[in-house]
Amino acid sequence: MMRRLSTSIVSSIAILAQPCIAADMPMTFNHVSGAPNEFDRLAHEHLGNHYKVVDFTDREHNWTFPRGINPAPHPPVYLDGRCVAGSALVIYVISADGAVSDAFAAKSTSEFLGALAVQSMNSKRFTPGQLDGRAVSSVAATNVRFRCPKEHSAF
Repeated sequence: MMRRLSTSIVSSIAILAQPCIAADMPMTFNHVSGAPNEFDRLAHEHLGNHYKVVDFTDREHNWTFPRGINPAPHPPVYLDGRCVAGSALVIYVISADGAVSDAFAAKSTSEFLGALAVQSMNSKRFTPGQLDGRAVSSVAATNVRFRCPKEHSAF
C-alpha cells in the first residue's frame, strides 16, 4: 500500500505505509535505483520501527550520494591464534551531520565478523548525502571484508 507524504525538504515523495508510525519519528531517505531489491526490503524491515524510511529515485530528485570515508580494508582478525576471513554487509543510517547510527549486519559469514563490522562502521564519519541541495539523513550499506595474510590459513 502506498501513500503520499509532504515535507519541507521534498514534496510528495512516495513512502511505504508503516503501521503505527509516530508523527515525531525521524525521517531517512533511501535511494532506489530501479525496482526495490533485497537491500531496500532489509532497510525498511530493520529501520522502519525507528525511522520514516522514504524511498526515492533520481528521476524525482537531484541526489548526491554520501561520501568521504571509504572503509579501509579491515586488519586481519585472529581467533584462537587463527586468522578469520569473511565479510559482512552492514546497513546503517548516515545522519545529516555525517554520523553513523543504527548499523546492523544484514548478512555475514559469521556472527563474530558481523559484530566487528557493525562496530567498525559505527565509528565512521561521512559527508552526508544531499537531496535537492540539502544535507539529509540517508540509508547506506557497506560490505566489510576481513582478509587473512597469505601465510595464514583461514577458517
